[in-house]
Amino acid sequence: MPSTKGNLALAVGLALTELIIAGAMGFSLWPFLLCAGLFLWGSYAVFRLEATRSRLAGRGANFLCFLLIMKVSFLLVAGTGGARSSLTGILYIPVFLAALFYYIPGSIAVGASVALFLIVFPMPGGVPADTAGNENSLTLAGVFLFVSLAAGIFSHGLTRSARLATRRAVLQHKRASEFEWFMDTSIMMESLRELSSVLSACLMRLQELLPGDTAAIYLRDTEGLQMDLAQHASASGTVPAIKTLSVEDQHPLRVAEFNVAFWPDTRASRKEMGAFRHFQPNAGSMMAVSLRTMEDVFGALVVTAPEPGTFTERHRDLFLQFARHVVYPILRLQLHALATTDTLTGLHNHRSFRRRLQEEVERAQRYDHPLSLIFLDLDHFKTVNDTKGHSAGDAILAQVGSVLRRCSRATDIAVRYGGEEMAVLCPETRPDKALILAERIREAIEEKVFALPSGGGMKITISLGIASLPGHGLDAQGLIDAADRALYDAKSRGRNRVCVAAPLKSASSVPAGTR
Repeated sequence: MPSTKGNLALAVGLALTELIIAGAMGFSLWPFLLCAGLFLWGSYAVFRLEATRSRLAGRGANFLCFLLIMKVSFLLVAGTGGARSSLTGILYIPVFLAALFYYIPGSIAVGASVALFLIVFPMPGGVPADTAGNENSLTLAGVFLFVSLAAGIFSHGLTRSARLATRRAVLQHKRASEFEWFMDTSIMMESLRELSSVLSACLMRLQELLPGDTAAIYLRDTEGLQMDLAQHASASGTVPAIKTLSVEDQHPLRVAEFNVAFWPDTRASRKEMGAFRHFQPNAGSMMAVSLRTMEDVFGALVVTAPEPGTFTERHRDLFLQFARHVVYPILRLQLHALATTDTLTGLHNHRSFRRRLQEEVERAQRYDHPLSLIFLDLDHFKTVNDTKGHSAGDAILAQVGSVLRRCSRATDIAVRYGGEEMAVLCPETRPDKALILAERIREAIEEKVFALPSGGGMKITISLGIASLPGHGLDAQGLIDAADRALYDAKSRGRNRVCVAAPLKSASSVPAGTR
């Protein structure tokens, strides 16, 4: 596209060409000089408008065509009688084109040039027009000025209306896209069955929605009102400095209530941020919102960006909308986890174990796949409770649960069966593989020094029994009885060992539950 200077040079060249042609045709040159000056001024105004308004970018070719049309129209009218010419109507063409492409400034500039051209233009050969001709010229000039102003206003209004309609259409499309995005998020989270998976998906989608660097989810623990860091994600690998939000730390969330605690510039808002100013010391922008139902707050979402001003009011609205969408998927699985998890050890509880055992037995029988069950019991645990106290016993059970989760595979189901008895359900596992896992658990417990609440530590051992389908039982209860007999054998043989159940045809007659 030609530059502004190039376009102006072309306009000057066209004006000079017009003057040369007018002189060759015998016209007086001074009206042409005046019109040329107005024309060049209008050209300069339009070029400046084109250079400063991005929506006019790329219209250089249009303006060149407009110049040619305008100059040809002037020459035709000038050559056929000026204001008395029967072709004066063609002068409306450049006026309307200027209004269409350059709105009010362009139409007025061209209209003023046409009006002055009609007022001062003499008859061919330099003969001045008579009085009636002058009055006719003034009237015609006034008409052109009025038409140019009306055309400019109409074009401006029409363009503005079209722009507003386009903006509304874009906004509606954007809102429809956002609604679809939020619906996809809800559907995806409803399809997940593990709380950790939902939390990971939540942070992943949040980083897609907002220009943040670090995001984190806090969930209230089951013992009190404090919130613990449950999951975090960071593009820069930064770990949140706050691992727990105490009741006092949650003050900004209580102030925000159902809205977002919004700090677009953390450096100017450190007093209002409270403990959140320590979440990520280098953060420039931060937002936090409660995860809550109408009656209860059970968690919080936090997102930060490194630069101040990164988050806008629009981002705050999207963040609040996102928090409302993820509340129930998270709450549903959190409540499910509370209903199926033993709070002391973090393992599946007895009720959850019975349901999962029945499901795995049916699947193993349907597809003829192996299934193993490991029962384990802490050796002489009653002595621990009697000599160290029940608080020490609870501490040891919690630590045993941690070891069991660490040693088990991703597909295994670790369970607190009752008291100090625990179990591991192992789908797709034959007795020899289950024996390897049981030995790994036994060795880990034997080597560990268990910390006591009163200080110091102690060592314990466990006994384990293994049973598998189809060799040791025919159904869920048969598998439990066989593993129970194997555990009895391990204890009767001196404890701190693993025993595998005898095959069905030679199974021991020792009654289940005997210890």
